[in-house]
Formats: sequence, structure tokens, C-alpha cells
Amino acid sequence: MVYATAVNSKAFFGPGSKGTFNVLTRVWHAVVTYFEMKAAQRQLETLDDRLLNDIGIERSDIANKVWGSYHA
Repeated sequence: MVYATAVNSKAFFGPGSKGTFNVLTRVWHAVVTYFEMKAAQRQLETLDDRLLNDIGIERSDIANKVWGSYHA
């Protein structure tokens, strides 16, 4: 995706960007991260208990493994 490449470019969103644009960038990244983590959680929840056990995760621990310190 050309758009995704442009959005992730450090030239536009690097640490040197200032003001409102930087705030919007941080919000955008937070939203994208949320949806990526939610998708990962849904994917793990579709696995059966045997597969979860193979990768060392219990079903009750999925949210903690995916969200880590982000989980409320």
C-alpha cells in the first residue's frame, strides 16, 4: 500500500514533528495499535486448547499476553 508507506514515513512522523500534527499522529498510531492487538486477540481465541498449550498460553491468559501493560 502506498498510503501505508507514506503514513509510516519518518520524514512525516518522526520525533522532530511538532504541534497538532504530532498529536494526530500519536492518536492515529494508538488507534492502529488497538486494532492490531484486538485482531491478535481474536486470532488466539479461535485456536483450540491443544494449540494454545503448544505455544504456552492458557485460554484465560490470552488477553494478558496480547495486551500486556496496555490492558486496562
